[in-house]
Amino acid sequence: MPAEPTGKNADRGTTTGDRQPWRRKGIHATATAANRCPAGDDDKFHPNSRPSMWQLMPGVFFLVFHQSAVIGLKRGRQPINHHSTTTEQKLMSIRVRFMILIGVLSLLAILGISVASYKFSINNAMNEARDKGKLVFNFLESARLHFKKVQRPRILELAGPGQRVPVELKSGFALTRGVWAEFEKKVPDYAFRQATPSPLNPANKADDDDMKIIDIFRNDPEITSTEGMISRKGDPYYYFAHPIHVGESCLRCHGDPANAPEWQKKQYGTDQGYNWKAGEVASAYVVYVPLKKALEQAKKSAVDLVLIGVVCILAFMLVIWFFFSRYIITPVTMLEKRATEISLGKNLGEPIRTPSRDEIGSLARSVDRLRISVEKLLQRLRG
Repeated sequence: MPAEPTGKNADRGTTTGDRQPWRRKGIHATATAANRCPAGDDDKFHPNSRPSMWQLMPGVFFLVFHQSAVIGLKRGRQPINHHSTTTEQKLMSIRVRFMILIGVLSLLAILGISVASYKFSINNAMNEARDKGKLVFNFLESARLHFKKVQRPRILELAGPGQRVPVELKSGFALTRGVWAEFEKKVPDYAFRQATPSPLNPANKADDDDMKIIDIFRNDPEITSTEGMISRKGDPYYYFAHPIHVGESCLRCHGDPANAPEWQKKQYGTDQGYNWKAGEVASAYVVYVPLKKALEQAKKSAVDLVLIGVVCILAFMLVIWFFFSRYIITPVTMLEKRATEISLGKNLGEPIRTPSRDEIGSLARSVDRLRISVEKLLQRLRG
């Protein structure tokens, strides 16, 4: 068998000892004019042309990544599935955090509205109690003044001088007490007090709550009325009070006991209700308006508002969860899956279609362009 040529006279195309394998027969280091890629053709490689280093680098990187993934799968690490699960968990975490944020902000808003509603209801209850207290007080005061100016003088005139007139017919206290007794039958929750520290009638004896109000008038004689909130026997009340100053006419019955009418001393005695001084605050008219029902209604309204708000928040969060899952989580999960497939060279011929025109749609179109680029690159490398 003839020996193959070697050395300097050997054919460059058939040299077996040549250390440049691409210079074998049929493959030349320099492409001829016939097998060069046409100018401007970036989508094709001629079968006999040699791509440049920069053109090969993306494919090399892709192959390295692909081989690493395959090695990882062979070792039982399953990096792709783990990455997909981690991404899905991250998406779930984003969804949960978003829902928690919406829920917390909504709950805070509902609580704020409920507190404001409760305070508003309390203020309305106080204003309503004030108006009712003034209405009742003005009615009683008007009845007493009418009796003092019109009825009592007429009664004394008809009775004649020196004639004994029953206290029910000449006392403003007695008249007011009688009117209130009839009023109280229809409105039992209200209370009216002719509070007196030293009364003739024990029924008008001032209690501790009454004395607090009377002391306000005694400490500041310029005050003509006072009002506020007070607790009586464990229940909240709104009170409206007016002081009663001792006049000269009052001293006939409440001055020196020796000068008091005999019938009065026989009926009430001489232990209390006497020795009043002109000008001092001897008593106070106090109207107590109950607040218990109004405050309970305000609390109930606030609680109802919170419950309604919580139900609305839950319904709102369910709607958000549905739309968030459908229009964000599902598309992003699909894009993550397709990006993983593209990195492995799988399903490159399957386009990514999405009708969305928002940011998710823009991301999908970008991933689809990446799919097309990788598909063309692999076609070039395989060619």
